[in-house]
Formats: sequence, C-alpha cells, structure tokens
Amino acid sequence: MKELHGTEWYGEYATLTDEHNDYVQIEYKCNGTGRLYDYTLFPGIDLIFMDFNCSDTFHEPIPNKNIIEIRHYQKGRVEFELRSNKVFHMKEGEFCINALANIPAAYSFPFGYSVGLSCVIDKDSVDVETQQIFSYYNIDVLNLGRELELEKKWFLCRTPQRLLHIFEELYTAKGVEERDYFRIKLLELFYHIKQLRIEDQYEATYYAKEQIEIIKRIRQQLIENLDKKYP
Repeated sequence: MKELHGTEWYGEYATLTDEHNDYVQIEYKCNGTGRLYDYTLFPGIDLIFMDFNCSDTFHEPIPNKNIIEIRHYQKGRVEFELRSNKVFHMKEGEFCINALANIPAAYSFPFGYSVGLSCVIDKDSVDVETQQIFSYYNIDVLNLGRELELEKKWFLCRTPQRLLHIFEELYTAKGVEERDYFRIKLLELFYHIKQLRIEDQYEATYYAKEQIEIIKRIRQQLIENLDKKYP
C-alpha cells in the first residue's frame, strides 16, 4: 500500500480520482482542467507531474511545509505570488530549487496552460533508510542544494544541458514506466544537482503584486472591448 498524502497537502479543491500501481491521479476543481500524477518514490520523496489548462489562482494549502522542491516547466508560464506581495514568473525551459523560506502563497498560469514537474522532498517524512540509500552515492538528501543559499531565495536558471535530457526522459516516461525507473532517474537528477553552484543561477525579476494586478485589468478591458481604440 502506497503512503498517500492527505487532501490538506494538495488543497481543498483537489480530489483523488484514480490510484494506479505506481502513482495516484489528482484532479482540481477549476475553470478548465488541472491534473497531477503523483509518484511516491521513497518515504517523503514524491515526483509530481503537473498538467493545467486553466487560468485559476491556486493558494498554497500548507504554507509551512519543511520541504525542498525542484521544479521544471516544459510548456507555458507560471506566476508565483510570494508572501511579501511580490510576484515572479517562471518560464518554460527554466529550472528552480526552492525551500521552506520561500514557498509561494499562490500560483496561476498567465497563458492559461502549463505542463511541468515537481520533485518534493518532505524533510519531516524522509526515513533513515532512504537517507542511507542516497548516502551511498554521497548525496545528503535532507540538505540537497545547501550550497545554493536556498534559505535566502529561489535558485533559478535556464535548465543546464546535463539536466535537460533527464527532464525530457521523465516527461516521456509518465504513465509508461514503472516506479523503479523514476527512482533511478531521481538518483541521476540529485547527482547533477549536487554539482550546481550558486554562480550558475540568474536573478529572478520580481514585480509588485499591485502592478501586476493593474496590468491584468488593462488586458481584460482591452479583450472585452476589441472594437475600441485606446491611446
């Protein structure tokens, strides 16, 4: 029997709709479709494929998760709202690592769609055996990315070439390969993440939430009045 997260992990609009041998499927109630494929690979370590076709805003259900999260987006764009009322956008082809200090308050999809994946390390749930498995490869799974100063901000960069093929293979394997395949790819992913240095990142551009809201209202007004000309 797989260890499943409770509904509080995904949010109140999420429902477990299907359970397979290797993963569970989560559906979101939204104006469109929102779907997760959650593979529990080790105790406390999940690989989650995210497929959204909607413009809804989703709020983070557990703001104090003691996690390390690795994200990559294959298609679309994601708008993250931080608790400091700052907003930044993550584009397709970008890669980031985040930790407890900077979990976003909410997220949405400016283009109305997004395809990505997230590897979540729930540090409070990783058991000793799992730590030992990764330690054989000199990987400290509870402190992955320690050199990247994740306690201060997100680590964000264009996906490095040595990681690009891993993500491409993961997307292709979704719903096809068994869980052991994803465990092997996870080890490869963590190995390369361990080689990253803070100099590899670039600065994310942050915007004030109020400025983003103004732009959104202007855009909506233009869309609703296509027959008018504005100076």
